[in-house]
Amino acid sequence: MLSRFLTYAMSPGLLVDNNQVVRIYVENLPLRWLPTDVHLMMSRFGEVLDVFIPQKMNKQGKRFAFVKFKNNKNTQQILHGICSMKVDGFHLNANIARGRKSMRGPEDSMAAVKSKKQRVFPARMGSVSDKTFVQAVQNGTTVPSQIDNPSMTTRSQNYILKDQGFAWLQRCAVGVLRKPMSLNFLKNTFGVIENSQVDIIPIGGACFLFRFQSIEEMTSCVNTKPMRIQQLFSSFKPWQEGVKASDRLCWVLIKGAPPHVWTRDFFQLVTSSLGKMVD
Repeated sequence: MLSRFLTYAMSPGLLVDNNQVVRIYVENLPLRWLPTDVHLMMSRFGEVLDVFIPQKMNKQGKRFAFVKFKNNKNTQQILHGICSMKVDGFHLNANIARGRKSMRGPEDSMAAVKSKKQRVFPARMGSVSDKTFVQAVQNGTTVPSQIDNPSMTTRSQNYILKDQGFAWLQRCAVGVLRKPMSLNFLKNTFGVIENSQVDIIPIGGACFLFRFQSIEEMTSCVNTKPMRIQQLFSSFKPWQEGVKASDRLCWVLIKGAPPHVWTRDFFQLVTSSLGKMVD
């Protein structure tokens, strides 16, 4: 039962009369927020008694939580404050939670729950003929993957519609500059090669990765080597494992950091043990 939800309370032993508690429904929460983060951000609007974050999403696919405030008769002020918050470019939404087992429709209660007999499973992306997951398993049917789906049309057999793992490196080339140049200059110069969109990624030192839309476009560019590439690059070859560079650039994925320390200084502190932070 503990694995089905996340909950947090500042004072577990505190008993408060339900008449003195207002329960707020908050949605559009970032996925990285923990109950402690929600408690910290909501404390500015009043005394928070408890935070409950279900593991599932709501019908709109948004993460939500129930926050208990000590009722100070300023409920509308709390709702206005929460709705005015903007996190990652998106506003939070809030409303008063009426009850967990209310039989009223969603228009009357944000926490309305239908009975199991009335429950209808919506058709999800990738379902088989609009069947539910249970029906698909009972009938022994499976959902074809995107790669095996014959209805998909591609420009070539080697064209990769969706990058999976490091398969996209097969359509990349590595160029070694003759002299240092800025990334913006390279993007403006080689952003489009022979009417093909190209992504340029620095991989350390004088080495830059050219990511083409298909293997054919990469092979054609490597074989023809336009004059501008010959002038600026001493080497321009298809990507191979074991590419050597004087300096290595890598991305570091950081999770679990609370919002109040989500700053550039914090990232520099974390990456200082690995090297120098570039961006």
